[in-house]
Amino acid sequence: MALPPPIPAGEAPEAAATGDASSRQGLAQWLVSGIFLLGLLILWEVVSSLGVFERSLFPSPSGIAQSFRLWWDNGGLATAVSISLRRALIGYALSLAIGVPLGIAIGSFRFMDWTVGTLVRLLQPIPGIAWTPLAVAWFFSVSETAKIFVVLTGSLFPLVIATSAGVRTVPPLYKRAALTLGVRGLALFTEVIFPACLPSILAGMRISWAFCWRALVAAEIVLATRTGPGQEGLGGLLGVARQFSQIDTAGMVMVLLAALGLAMDGLVFGPLEHRVRTERGL
Repeated sequence: MALPPPIPAGEAPEAAATGDASSRQGLAQWLVSGIFLLGLLILWEVVSSLGVFERSLFPSPSGIAQSFRLWWDNGGLATAVSISLRRALIGYALSLAIGVPLGIAIGSFRFMDWTVGTLVRLLQPIPGIAWTPLAVAWFFSVSETAKIFVVLTGSLFPLVIATSAGVRTVPPLYKRAALTLGVRGLALFTEVIFPACLPSILAGMRISWAFCWRALVAAEIVLATRTGPGQEGLGGLLGVARQFSQIDTAGMVMVLLAALGLAMDGLVFGPLEHRVRTERGL
């Protein structure tokens, strides 16, 4: 009689079963989401073909596909996507480099919360697009620096607030237990505080990425007429669509923005969150 295969070292049957269940749940989620979105797409096309709404006011999936093909063939779409992605990633990287340490400091030290934290809470409700006139004035032109600054202002404050809130919600018991075991100084932060507030930081990163795109596209729309040829970005394409009443082009850019956001969420934030939750047994 054949013996069952040995269980790998360190892997309990319960852990293997949990992993299989998680994989099946993830597959089911993608399947249900895909069927739901496909159904919405079909319904959208049917409504458009029936003429329920005026054609010049309501884009159709087929019209968006034609617009996508046109802009892709002439190279304008690839250029716009690369330009906007570069601006978004630079601004987002700056917000991470500034926002996470600043949020940790605000959450850890009462003086920082009373001073810098108050300033952050005052500035957070201001939309990123509202910084555009100041960005143009401060950087003397409608340059890449001005657009990246608008992206930074749009994505920085949500990340700072989420990070500081995560630090403040670390259970005091964790710190007391670590101090009892002799963990102090930098080790207390790296071994206890930061791992405990990591879920909040990831949530802030997710929100910050969405605000990053909103600020960037808004700035590109506003500054489209003052940007050099070939440097408009996706927001510039929206500006062109508005100027020439190209509703399908506008729909194409909006669909593309949604697809880029979904790809970032599925390829980066989703796996990161899943890994953190798995490590914590959640």
